[in-house]
Amino acid sequence: MIDEASKMENEIVLFIDEIHTIIGA
Repeated sequence: MIDEASKMENEIVLFIDEIHTIIGA
């Protein structure tokens, strides 16, 4: 369960990072 939570959290971080990149572009 911990691994899944970590994986999901990591995906969310990457998703937010992409959004910031698109907005900043």
